[in-house]
Amino acid sequence: MIAVLTAGRSDRGLLDILMAEMTRCGLAHFTIGVGEAANVTYMVDTLLASDSDRSVAQSAALAEYGIADVLERAKPDMLLVLGDRSETLAACCAAHTLRIPICHLHGGESTRGSLDDARRDAISMLATLHFVAHQDYGVRLFRMGVRGQIHDTGALGIDDLRIRDVKACGMYDHEQPMVLVSVPEGPEVAAAIAAALAMLDVKRVLWFPPNADAGRHEVSRYATVPSQSRDAYLLMLAEAQVAVGNSSSLVYEAHAVGTPAVLVGDRQEGRVTHDSVVSVPADPHAIAAAIRDAMTREVVGPSPFGDGHAAERMVKLLCAR
Repeated sequence: MIAVLTAGRSDRGLLDILMAEMTRCGLAHFTIGVGEAANVTYMVDTLLASDSDRSVAQSAALAEYGIADVLERAKPDMLLVLGDRSETLAACCAAHTLRIPICHLHGGESTRGSLDDARRDAISMLATLHFVAHQDYGVRLFRMGVRGQIHDTGALGIDDLRIRDVKACGMYDHEQPMVLVSVPEGPEVAAAIAAALAMLDVKRVLWFPPNADAGRHEVSRYATVPSQSRDAYLLMLAEAQVAVGNSSSLVYEAHAVGTPAVLVGDRQEGRVTHDSVVSVPADPHAIAAAIRDAMTREVVGPSPFGDGHAAERMVKLLCAR
């Protein structure tokens, strides 16, 4: 029995693909939800009213307390986690103390401009099974000296796009040039992007609100659309002429749906990227110039993050244990 941790819309769509493959292969599993998660087997309430660093730390403490209780009662054979959120690290601390093996997805990645970087590495050090999105990330884990097995499976996000067959269908043609903006954190990055967009002749801006992270209220004020389902978000990403921000979706999904991307600031510094993704500092003039250039570029070539069959590889490896 595998316990699958989800923190909500940031990971649930991807984990659903993996769990569907688990179900198809008869691999028993259940879900533990934290934060904004819904439709889970066990829900651990961790959300606090404030978005301060202190509140994020306290939410993680609540997560470890609640998840330890769930793991002790459910007694899974393994905890499977994706990514690098504070609640994810808390869950892994609980599982490690209870001597429950941990499988980590998307370890080995480097985002030197984000707090997530150290958390991700800490999670990898606690895990004993690692499914990475690119061979370079596997090499980094090996050099870190992590325990257990490392497998280059590819990214579930590419599976998702293959299954959904996401592509632009022209529904926003009358609103071009359209720019999609995703800034999970960084008020200074959001302000620089807003200033850059003011310099451009953009007809529509789809600016998405951030997740429940520290500083989210300062970034949320720029949002022009409410939170969307993953289906809706991916369609809008495919329809946009350019995607801008500091979200990992600009690294993984933008190229795969044919949209050039402009990464702002250093939050994703260190990740493997396709040639269609360019990085610029949080300077309005640099951002504006990069957006103008991106509007003239065509996205070509395969994704560096797999062939869209990562879930099948992961489940095969899980069943072999």
